[in-house]
Amino acid sequence: MRGDDQHEGDAPAGDQPQFRGSVGSNPPSYEAGERVEVLYRADSPQDARINGFASLWLLPLIFGGLGLLATGIGTVIALAMRRRSRAA
Repeated sequence: MRGDDQHEGDAPAGDQPQFRGSVGSNPPSYEAGERVEVLYRADSPQDARINGFASLWLLPLIFGGLGLLATGIGTVIALAMRRRSRAA
């Protein structure tokens, strides 16, 4: 069982919206029945997210790290080509 189970909570209007978390883990990050803080916009409750590090920051950190890696590799290649053109 993955940790991207369905969650439900109390909304201000009294209904209980349900959503599936976007980040899964094994073992699950939260126990069944555990209370979690959910962030959502009133006009778009289907885009809810759990207020946790992984669900808010995991993907931006992964893509940011990949971007920094690509920038570093590109910089090294550019510097190496510049040195070769100066030496020739």
